[in-house]
Amino acid sequence: MPIDINIMEKYMNDFFVETGSARGETISKALEAGFKEIFSVELKDKRYKRCKKKFSKNLNVHLFCGESPQFIKDIMKGIDAPITFWLDAHGNSSDIYNPLIEELKSISDHHIKTHTILIDDMRLMGHGIWPSKEKIIECIKNINSDYVISYEDNYDAKHDIHRKNEIMVAFV
Repeated sequence: MPIDINIMEKYMNDFFVETGSARGETISKALEAGFKEIFSVELKDKRYKRCKKKFSKNLNVHLFCGESPQFIKDIMKGIDAPITFWLDAHGNSSDIYNPLIEELKSISDHHIKTHTILIDDMRLMGHGIWPSKEKIIECIKNINSDYVISYEDNYDAKHDIHRKNEIMVAFV
């Protein structure tokens, strides 16, 4: 689900990195919020190509097709400032893999330990392919033990009419 623009603005850094471009709704909101540089990765080629076309005139939007943990490592090599991460890469319920823990490990490899980390779909954590909240918090605290963990309500009647969708936020 796309992130609410008010949440984006609350946790603003110059750089925005998203995992799971989907239809590009969050990229559009990141542009509207005013992030200077936006990076997004999509695993599915059809979605990636759709976003490439949609954002072809936005020179500050950088799109990639591939696995999100490696994408994060590659992108962070060229950034020497705190990043706002929107971790939302996942498949559907029939998939057998969720990259979230590997994404957090990729973030931990960066020399900056004060990135803002926003994680979508907290209502799903601990079920099926989704890691538990405890495991996620452990990974975040391994990046920086000073991270404060909080939650934001990302309710969006257009996309998630019957459910509350909490976002986990890690910030210093």
